[in-house]
Order: sequence, then structure tokens, then C-alpha cells
Amino acid sequence: MGIQISTNSDSSLVYNNIVYNQGYYGINIYGGANSIVFNNVVFGNLTTWADSSYGEIVVQNGATTYLYNNSIKSASVNGIYIDSSAGSGVGIKNNIVYDQVGGYYAIKNEGSGVTAQFNDFYGSTSYGSATQDQNINENPEWDANYRLTSSSSQGSGHVRDGGVDLSATFTTDKNGIIRPQGPGWDMGAYELTLISPPTNLRIIQ
Repeated sequence: MGIQISTNSDSSLVYNNIVYNQGYYGINIYGGANSIVFNNVVFGNLTTWADSSYGEIVVQNGATTYLYNNSIKSASVNGIYIDSSAGSGVGIKNNIVYDQVGGYYAIKNEGSGVTAQFNDFYGSTSYGSATQDQNINENPEWDANYRLTSSSSQGSGHVRDGGVDLSATFTTDKNGIIRPQGPGWDMGAYELTLISPPTNLRIIQ
């Protein structure tokens, strides 16, 4: 098991982690209310208990859980699994879920009251009755460390600058970079920073 929030743990924060190569779930919200899971990189888990019906991030027995700006790469499991025991009011925003194999779900939702907005579900489909708005399906063009690059598509409706403003909850990315660095929030755990070359240089001899 990677990270688990147990019952009776209200208002938990799970953030700025890299979780991989765990035998079971990467992150498991197993109880409590008002948990926020954000700026995490989660990939390559469920290596021992390879039950494809679950996922890299799993929500069970919890009420009002929020999954924000996580970068998830799933191979032979679902990206996010919402169990039927999860409380209503699960909010899923600004996440990137990359299904490298195909045939699995970005969100396998068996709960109720789930809302998914401004996420990139690349190579995946959603499953269940989640209310969806402004989600996209595009290659994030991230690097080997799951960071967006200059090749990542930019603007409204894209992974760069296409996320929703969540500054009422947090204002930095996994590495402490202020969000946003452009006109809008980037999706995923990392905010892309591009250094512009200097202008008006003069050579003085």
C-alpha cells in the first residue's frame, strides 16, 4: 500500500507525493470527510494485487473527497476508482490520467454525486454516472518525469493553461512553483515554467 487515509480521519491533505511500485493502491482514501488529494504523481502500482477493477487512486468509505491536479499513469488498472461505499460529493478536477495500454477507465465510478471537470483523460474512457464538464482527451506530451513540456498543447481546452483556478485551496505545484505560470492553471501535478530568452542585448567592445 502506498498512502492510506483511514476512517475517522477528517480534513486530511495528501499532496506533493510520488507514489509508485506499490503492491496495492497508490493512494487510498478509506474514510473520513473532506479529504483533499492534490499535486501527486501516481503510477505503476498494484504490482502484487493486480486487480484491474480498482485503480491507482481509490476512494472508499469517505465523504466529500477532492482529487485535484494529480498526474496518473495507469498500465493495467484504472486511473481513479470510486467505490460504491464512497460518500457523495467526490470532486475530480485538473487531473491528467494517461492510460498507456488502453481498455481501462480514467474514472471507474460506482459511487454517486461524482463530478469530473477540466481533466485530461488520455487513451481512456470514463465509466459510471459521473457528471462531466470540460474534460479533454489529448496526449499531454509530458516527459519521463510526468512534467509538461513545451510540446504540450496550450490554451483553453488543453493541458497547458486549460485547468480551472483552484487557488482557494492551494496555489503551488508539486515543486512549490506558483500557479499559474501562464494565463491559466496547468493540469497535472506540475506547472510548466518556460524561461524566456533575454531581449535587447548589446555587445560592448
